[in-house]
Amino acid sequence: TYALLKHYLKSRKIPVARLKQFKPPMAMMSLMMLELKRLGMAEIGVDMFFNQKALAENKKRLHLESIEKQLTILENMGKGHADDLVLSTLKDLKKLAAEMDELKNAWRSGDLQQLEEIGIKPFRSEHPSLYQLMLVERNNSWIPMIESLLTTVEKELVLVGFLHLAGQEGLLAQLQTHGYQVTLF
Repeated sequence: TYALLKHYLKSRKIPVARLKQFKPPMAMMSLMMLELKRLGMAEIGVDMFFNQKALAENKKRLHLESIEKQLTILENMGKGHADDLVLSTLKDLKKLAAEMDELKNAWRSGDLQQLEEIGIKPFRSEHPSLYQLMLVERNNSWIPMIESLLTTVEKELVLVGFLHLAGQEGLLAQLQTHGYQVTLF
């Protein structure tokens, strides 16, 4: 695993020392972000756009989970399976450009079935415990908070990663099973 990682890093002219300071989950997240940046896909996202807009307009901002919770999830990724995490990430990096284009197109067109096919089904079958940790458990914990927002007179905007929206365990399907009408436009 280490030899494959070193080979990848050499191909991208990334010094091994740059990642040695990190545990495997953070190192792999860093590689993913570097690759997205190399592909020109690390530009400002929807979340950052709306966060900056809310700050500029002095709007109230809430979070579905704390930074500490996100760091705990990140730290527990691949726990006890560091080699699998590294090998899986290296495999994913090879197909990242094509997959991101497909995911972005599906997201922009609101194609939840395509998002599920490209992003969720492979994730669920290849990494079931990580899928549970990253998507299912988080979605389940967010639903009560989202439902409480729906009871107020104010209009709220809830931003989540697009893979949290699609699939049977996605937020939109869960809201529908709780009796809410979901409209995509």
